[in-house]
Order: sequence, then C-alpha cells, then structure tokens
Amino acid sequence: MINESSPFPDNEIISFYDCTGMPIFYLHSDGESFYHYDGTPLAYLYNNEYIVSYSGQYLGWLYNGSIIDYKNGAYVFFTAYSSGGPS
Repeated sequence: MINESSPFPDNEIISFYDCTGMPIFYLHSDGESFYHYDGTPLAYLYNNEYIVSYSGQYLGWLYNGSIIDYKNGAYVFFTAYSSGGPS
C-alpha cells in the first residue's frame, strides 16, 4: 500500500536507476535508508522528502518517486514509481 507521505509501497525495497536504466542504489524496506548494492550505506531520507548523506551533506530531495539534485534541480535518479519527470 502506498501511504500519503511516500510514493512507495510500505516494506518494499525500491531500486533507483540512472538515466541509462542502470540500477545504482536502493531505498531499504524501512523507507528511510539508502544503500549501494554492495551494502554500503549512502544516505537517509529526512522528513520523507530530503536526502542527506550520513556525513551530513544535503544531496537533494525526493519528488514523485524521483530524486532531484539540489545543485541544479535536475532529475538524477528514477524508480518504477516515478512520475512527472523528464521524458
């Protein structure tokens, strides 16, 4: 089930893809932690919107199932649940 604060189903691992369709990392089923596929922790989701590295660096935000880079506002990573981004 998709809740109001997240575009993703509860308790599901969500893969994030780059513009070539290559899976790069995933959102853990806890809905808060991002990991590389080798198991390296990358970042966490703050307030169901903001993506922050574990070193404290603001990386971007989650919007309609996609990640937007904070530096230039570009859509940089996508999921199967992404909508409303560039085609």
